[in-house]
Amino acid sequence: MSVDKIFFGFLKKFAFFLVDIPNLVCYVGMSEVQGMSEVQGMSEQKIAKTFGEYGCYFFCILYLAQKITHGYCGSVFYLYDVFTRNGWLGSDCYVNDPGKMLEYLTGKKINVRKELPDYTARNNEFVILVWEYNCLQHFTTADGYDPIGDSNTVRLGKVVGTRVFEVVG
Repeated sequence: MSVDKIFFGFLKKFAFFLVDIPNLVCYVGMSEVQGMSEVQGMSEQKIAKTFGEYGCYFFCILYLAQKITHGYCGSVFYLYDVFTRNGWLGSDCYVNDPGKMLEYLTGKKINVRKELPDYTARNNEFVILVWEYNCLQHFTTADGYDPIGDSNTVRLGKVVGTRVFEVVG
């Protein structure tokens, strides 16, 4: 087996969370952070696994940042490090402060609130949907971005709430 086949086979398995993220332009590697082989005591591979299992809300926020700024959001590993160090994101990808995360990414003042499932966005608002199926939750954006690409929770479940991000400055 050629080195190329081995490398691309590894890349497909390792970067599965990016293959299923169309239109999201984030740098995967950690080369932007010189000398880092770990972030918050976790290896890249463990963090990538966490992204794949629990990172849907995090990736939806990155997607919104790109919609708002029309630009590149940076290394997902670097952003994970920044957000966890500031307490805005747990090491398990639990989003503690989505407004601070989006403010960091966009440079704009953001208000975040929870609304009912049937909420319709107004001007300067972006909506992330909260889906539920068999006690599992998943996040997508209201415009159809699904970090997994084809989530069973979305296909078989229902929207149970929304997170509204209002750009105020």
